[in-house]
Amino acid sequence: MTGCDTKSIKSLRELNGRYSILELLRLFAYEDLSQRRDSHDEVCTHHAYYYSCFLKSKEKELLGLKEREALNEISLEIDNIRSAWNFAVLHNLKDVITNSVNSLYSFYDLTGWIQEGVEVFRRAEERLRRKEDLVTFALVLEKEGMFSYRQARYEEVEVIFKSKNLKMDLARTVIGLGNTAYRKGNISDARANYQNALNLSKKIDYHLGMALALNGLGVINRVQGKFARAKGNLKNCIDISRKIGYQRGIALAFNNLGNIAIAEKQFVEARNLYQECLIIFEEIGDVGGKALSTNNLGYVLYKLGEYDEAQRLLEKGLEIYTEIGEKRGMALTLINLGNIAIEKKEEKAKSLLIGALRLATEINVRGLSLEAAVSLADYYQWKKDYNRAWQIVNSITIDEIIDDDLEDRVLDLTDKIRGKVSKEKKKLKYEDLAEIIKDEDPDDNHRD
Repeated sequence: MTGCDTKSIKSLRELNGRYSILELLRLFAYEDLSQRRDSHDEVCTHHAYYYSCFLKSKEKELLGLKEREALNEISLEIDNIRSAWNFAVLHNLKDVITNSVNSLYSFYDLTGWIQEGVEVFRRAEERLRRKEDLVTFALVLEKEGMFSYRQARYEEVEVIFKSKNLKMDLARTVIGLGNTAYRKGNISDARANYQNALNLSKKIDYHLGMALALNGLGVINRVQGKFARAKGNLKNCIDISRKIGYQRGIALAFNNLGNIAIAEKQFVEARNLYQECLIIFEEIGDVGGKALSTNNLGYVLYKLGEYDEAQRLLEKGLEIYTEIGEKRGMALTLINLGNIAIEKKEEKAKSLLIGALRLATEINVRGLSLEAAVSLADYYQWKKDYNRAWQIVNSITIDEIIDDDLEDRVLDLTDKIRGKVSKEKKKLKYEDLAEIIKDEDPDDNHRD
């Protein structure tokens, strides 16, 4: 049994709805079935194939206007899906895994169930590594990597997909390589991977790959100050996303256009773009997207001087990020809240920024660590602790900053405090930004 007659599944569900059974009867039936090993495995195999076909039927819906409906339907069946997936992994049912992997990943990603998603794919990857089917293993490893940039082993996946000539899967993996390089601050590698993915996607007419690669190139061009080129990339991304009904792609492009508007000091335009972005994420039920848009709206209101409303939105975004365990988002939001606290002359700015630096260091995102450190130096400059502020900015090498706005902040801050630091103190610097955390919180190394 390898194929999926999704039309049959759909009509069955529409005609009959969902069945329910008393828990006591369910337990009795399961115990009775467990005593008959052959029957048990046969029933579980059929069960696994059924739900893999169900997930396969939701793949396109999870990319378009029916995303919220698809998420709700999968949520209702999640216990059955967990059982089916676990059985398939345990018994190496390749077709079940292949049919399920994309929708299962999308469900965990969009609903914000990140931790469960990481655990599900990690357990599957560990078991499948011992099997001989490299393609199934690579499909699962790719999804695990998408949940965690730090643990991504995209190079390993790339080799497998290249050897098997799986061009669509390869394109997605190369985009993952681009994402990983960008997070690490390797801009040239990120650009090369995104461009490679775009070229590969065009050759095989893979529109989703084109949209994702163009979005990545838009980000890279924005970071390097090539705003016109970035806008062109993102508008092309929107056109392709609309063509295939990929709502999330449209929202992400709006978000990145908003980031360009921020860089160009067009804050009202940025606010409008972020609001459009938030509307789409709310419509499709993308929890992580809502957190992203809420945080960005809070940031642009901070830039517009509307501190109280900005703080309210940022605290809302932080709550979502904390709930789904997205540490990068948490760190970024804490930085924004810390900057607002500095503007409002509130002492809590220090603890907010130390918290952000701790998270950014933990997940090893250098760019975010630098941003948190610069804001912390700004706090010390406000408190007239110029030596401590200098010690932080003196630890930062301009060459490692990839964001023009952050570079301007470092140079401006350096000019402000240079003349206020004694000659002997100017040699002071932290060897590593992680030392700031230990210096501020001596008990930190006793924490898990």
